[in-house]
Amino acid sequence: MVSLHSARYSPSPGVFTATKSEGIVLVGLAATEVDTVEEVDEEAAVEEDAAAPAVYWYTFPAYRRPSGAYPIKIGRGNNPETRIGQQVTAMPEQPDILGTFEHGDVHNLERALHAVLTLRGKRKRDAPGAEWFVTTPEEIEELIQAVLGDKGR
Repeated sequence: MVSLHSARYSPSPGVFTATKSEGIVLVGLAATEVDTVEEVDEEAAVEEDAAAPAVYWYTFPAYRRPSGAYPIKIGRGNNPETRIGQQVTAMPEQPDILGTFEHGDVHNLERALHAVLTLRGKRKRDAPGAEWFVTTPEEIEELIQAVLGDKGR
């Protein structure tokens, strides 16, 4: 696994950085014009791949409310904390991980959650991507239970 890193700031929008994880390449603007290639610790990569796949949901402190619905991102990955960390590197605050649920078929579980919440009109259409919903952690947990029945415990 190879990760490109930058060493000094450059305002040039033509300089990019890329990281590959879980078969997904994340691309963004780099901080420098001089990129170096760094080999990722293979042992750490194997640990990440060996972690149990899970559906996860998180928000940011600025969105969180003590009651009622608020924007929550629902995703999936082999290591939720690592995956979330990859998604929020450019954010001004750390995410609040609201929950995770390990399952052997996280792809279809995530799709089911997205489909039900979209049918309920809860998809946050002005958010980047299609994984943000105006919901509650309790609603997500109830949906997992409804979709999986006894297997959701």
